[in-house]
Formats: sequence, structure tokens, C-alpha cells
Amino acid sequence: MPPGRSPGNVLVPKHYLFASVIAVLLVGHTLVVAQSASGDAARGQGSYLNGLGWYNLNTAKANSINVDATIRWKQDLRQIQLDRWDLVANQNAKKAAGKKLKIEEVKHQQLVRLRQLRIEPTAADVETGDALNVLLYDLTDPAISLESWSNTSQQVKLPDGMSVKDLVFRFTSLKGSSATSAALSKGVIALSRLAVAGDKWPTPLQVPEIQKERAAYEAAYAKVRDQILAGQFDLKAVQAMDRSLDALNEKVKTAVPSERGFRTEAAKFVSDLEDSTRMFDAATVDYAREILNDTKDHDATTVAELVAFMLKYRLQFASAERDPGAREIYTPLFEKLKEQHKAFGIQVPDVVVLSDAEMTAETLKAMQGTWICVSSEEGGTKFNAAAVKEQDRQVVIEGNNFALTRTYAGNRGTFVGKFEVNAKLGLFDFVGKGPGGKHQETTGIFEVNGDTLKLCYRHNVSGKAQRPEEFKSDGTQPDTSVFFEFKRAR
Repeated sequence: MPPGRSPGNVLVPKHYLFASVIAVLLVGHTLVVAQSASGDAARGQGSYLNGLGWYNLNTAKANSINVDATIRWKQDLRQIQLDRWDLVANQNAKKAAGKKLKIEEVKHQQLVRLRQLRIEPTAADVETGDALNVLLYDLTDPAISLESWSNTSQQVKLPDGMSVKDLVFRFTSLKGSSATSAALSKGVIALSRLAVAGDKWPTPLQVPEIQKERAAYEAAYAKVRDQILAGQFDLKAVQAMDRSLDALNEKVKTAVPSERGFRTEAAKFVSDLEDSTRMFDAATVDYAREILNDTKDHDATTVAELVAFMLKYRLQFASAERDPGAREIYTPLFEKLKEQHKAFGIQVPDVVVLSDAEMTAETLKAMQGTWICVSSEEGGTKFNAAAVKEQDRQVVIEGNNFALTRTYAGNRGTFVGKFEVNAKLGLFDFVGKGPGGKHQETTGIFEVNGDTLKLCYRHNVSGKAQRPEEFKSDGTQPDTSVFFEFKRAR
């Protein structure tokens, strides 16, 4: 009995199997399937996907796929992608500005970036997989109906000659995931890279001096693959494959010329090859068995089939920068994903790109009016509620005219002047006069969010005051800093 197949399975035509797996994975449509031992790798991550190999579907018996669970599976994967985009957006913002941007600006930059990836990505955006992953995110929307995926007039064919084995994937690990997920997340999944042979080896590795080591790896991998497919996993075979890679790596150090980067590129490929073999670790070998079974004699021919495959195995596109075969495929594949995107009528949201001046005008508009202080901190000391009430600090902003009135030592006084802001970076400077007409300058940061206004600034007594970088005060002399939080007056 073939591995991963329970007694009583009913074999049905491949086209029907593929239509069924698409129905389950893409739409969450109820389908009866056979259980698979090799599906154990998915336990804790959504056991309802167990057994959904392209050849393992059973339309008559066994357990049904839960629609809600399938939808949650897709929602989880989409949320992980959103979290990754948020992280990248924050990192890029900090690099660009040297400080943390306002959250509104970070989000705006992210929207602009995602729109570019969908419509006009650069060659690098496609090569790194970023542009493909944005379209994949859209195509895994649970709102896309079964009818849409089943409509043959809307099905887009993949590029001629493309195989899922030629693509480079990364595994998407869920929060609190198992040892299986942790192991898979360390490397990439590149099936054709594992099966490299003959003239498919990169040019730097085709020197005759390492022909023996190349052949040793080819034979070792073929043995591991064949044993796993036959359900006869042997640790000794995996160890032999590891030794062949060690030998290849050592031979590269002496047999491949160092000139013009040949040795460096050869070593990188061997390192990538080692990463790809991680799926044969103890925690992930069942996952490896199932994915090898699924791709042994059949391949995706449509975008729908590719997306179903990637959903089942929780995959996203990895960078093809160091994989010439995948790099050649990514551009036409992006166009096919885009074509499917268009066939479903998925709208790319417009993003209004404001100039710095327009953004500043919008921000100043949001700051207009009277604000009452609810929290006060000066020189590193936070005032209690009674002191805040006694000081009765109020700010009035009209245009870029700024007035702050407060009670100090029993006397009421007002600071008035011009309030110049940089909305993009959340910075402001004040130049004006204090109580008694004394010249005043401050340099600070601000944040406005609905009915809350935060101001943190340093009095520029020395003429060299450093702008605060976070919302807290300190006792640096002579340029003491303050931090106030205001609520809009009603």
C-alpha cells in the first residue's frame, strides 16, 4: 500500500482530485478526505489539512474539512504577512529618518509601497518574491467565492514549462507553532535545488575536479528521496547525504578558483543546498514525504493549483536572487498572478500621496482648537493629578499661531508665538515670547491622534538644544525638557 494512504481509499481521476483540493484550500468548501500519516507535520497548525495531497483525496469516506477552520487558516496566514509588512515598514522608516516616524506616516508609506508592488514593481521586487507575495495575499482572500475559482473562464494558466519544483519557497510559521514549524522556518523549500544534477549545477561548481563530489551528492539525495517516497526512511541515508555535502564544501575550498568570486558563489550554493535539506530533519521528514509525494508525478498547471499547493504547505515565495532557475520564472509568474488578480476583479486601492506641505496642512488642521493638559512631566519628574489641575495648562492653536497658558507660583502667564511643524517626521519648533515678553525658543516632537495631543520639547536656553527622540522628559541642563499630554476641549 502506498505511503500516506489509508485502507479503503478510492482513487479518482487527477483532474477531479485537483478541483477538489482547490475547493477545500481556496474556498473552504466542505469535502470528505482520507487521513494521512504524513499529515502529522501539520498537527497543531490546522490538522484539518492532513491528507490533502493531490493523490490522497477520498470523496466517499473519512473526515470532512471544516469550512470555518479553513477560513481561519487563511486568515492566520494573511495576518502573518501583514505583521511582516508592518515590521519592514517600521524598519525602513527608521533607516530613512534616523528615528521612529509617526504611525500615520509609517502606515501611509506601507500603503504606497504595497500599491507599487501590485502595479509597478521593480525587477528587484519581483526577484525577492515581495511582489509575488502581495498578489498571493490578495488571491488567498476568503471572500473569493468557490464559483470564482471553479469558473474555467477565469482560470489562468501558469507559464509554459513552469514547475512548482523550480520555485523557491519559505515556510510560514504561526505564533506558538510546533517544533516542525520551527525547523522548517530555518531554511527554504527548493525541490529542484535538492535534485540538482548534471548541467544544472551552477557554472562555478562544474569544474571537473569536483565531479566525484557532485556525483556523490546526486546519488545520496536520490537515495533519500526514493526511500522517503517508499516509506522506508533511513537515517543512515540522510547522514550519507550530509557527508556528501561536507565533502563538496571542502572540495570547493581547493578546487574552485577564488578569482572573480567563483569560489564564493560556489560556497553560497552549497550553503543554500544544506539549508534546503533541513526538511529531512526528524521533526519535518513527514512534511518532506508529503510534499515529495505531491510533486512526484504531477504539477500545478494553473494559478489556482499553485495557490492551493502553497496554502496546503503554508508557503510564500522566497527570494530567487541566488537561484537562476527560479529568477527566470518569477517575472512571467508575476504576470500570471496579476492576470488572475484581474480576472477576479480585485481592486487595487488608490493611495493619495501627499506632499510634505499638504501633509503638514492636514496635520495642522487636525491640531486646531483648544487643548487641556491631563498629564505633565518636567525635568524627569511626573506631576500628580493635583499639580496638573493647579497648573491648569491649556494650549490654543489657530493656524500656526501657538499659545500656551499656565499657572506658575500663583501667577497666570502665556507663551505665544509661531508653531512650525514637520508632519512627516512629527517634529515642531516654537519661536515666540513668554510671560513678561521674554524671548522663547523650543524644539520638540509631537503626536496628534484624534482628541489626544502629545508635546515633548526642550527649552533652547543654550542655543544648542537637542530635540527629544521619545515622549519623556529629562533633567539635562540648561536645556530642560518637558512632556505634556492634552485632550481636546469640549
